[in-house]
Amino acid sequence: MEGNLLRVHQRMIERGLDERFDLRSSFRVPSTTGWGTTARILYLLATSETILLDDYFGLLKTVTIDRRSRVIQVWHAGSGFTSVGYFGSADSPRLSQPHRKYTYAICGSEQLRHVYTEAFGIEESAVIPTGLPWIDWFLDEARTTSFTQRFAAEHPHLQGKRIILFAPRYRGCSYHTASYDYDLIDLDALYDACPPDTVVLFRMHHSVKESIEIPEKYRDRIFDFTRSPDGLGLLHVTDLLITDYFSIIDEFALLDRPMLFFAPDRAVHAAPRRFHRDYEETAPGRVCETLDEVVRAIREGDVQQEKLARFRAENFDRIDTGAADRVIDWLILEDRPVLEAEQR
Repeated sequence: MEGNLLRVHQRMIERGLDERFDLRSSFRVPSTTGWGTTARILYLLATSETILLDDYFGLLKTVTIDRRSRVIQVWHAGSGFTSVGYFGSADSPRLSQPHRKYTYAICGSEQLRHVYTEAFGIEESAVIPTGLPWIDWFLDEARTTSFTQRFAAEHPHLQGKRIILFAPRYRGCSYHTASYDYDLIDLDALYDACPPDTVVLFRMHHSVKESIEIPEKYRDRIFDFTRSPDGLGLLHVTDLLITDYFSIIDEFALLDRPMLFFAPDRAVHAAPRRFHRDYEETAPGRVCETLDEVVRAIREGDVQQEKLARFRAENFDRIDTGAADRVIDWLILEDRPVLEAEQR
């Protein structure tokens, strides 16, 4: 359990709601999929008053949920750039599509409700802008202080350095085929772009199985932090983020720090996945198609940070630590205000 699902579960326990509710869980990956786990999930679906999901759940295509039960999708990422569900799909919506079985889905802001409505094929009144529960952790001051102190103790050689974090999305159709073309990265040029007071930390997507190789001559300024256990915490010590199509931008945007977007394969990536909104216009920073452009932007500080304010306003109605409570109060306990879409 992780992300939004874990935060809601954790917050219910913090509030003592595990004494009121029987909190049950089931998780499957291909290696554990079988008749036994399928039977257990069917039993849980049939006997649960409230069902929370954080990703696509194929079984919903073939089962009918009791209409007295609620199915709540607490999607694991922000709205991002690439297609989800029906968004960008050329197919006609099918009534049996799993996304259409949701009673509610959450999103980060009122302005994004239409995005999730189209993506999941559900009514706008079913999309509730609670905010994203994992942001509760990200903005928790005590948690941030604990991480930064621990980071300083574990990496004293990075103290006082300007930290650039390179964190791209994986390439491929799923985690089975996830990869990243390291030939896209010219370590010579990246190293030369960094003065002695600047370091680059690589944090590859956890689905990418092949690690980046960093020759010895670069290891005073370039480091592999892919296995760092706290990816959200790492953002708090980052001065400049370099990414591409990764939803990590949602959290980092809350810090009001600059971003660069290295997307040399933008056209290729868009073809099978389909961007559901204009990439260059939406990205809250300069979009670079070559590493030379990235290097130039690092050296000159030309990151188009003016795009960040608009991105924050579009993606977040609130910047606080109350999203998990809103999911619990509004959707699980069903004590929520009437929203504009329900008044129309």
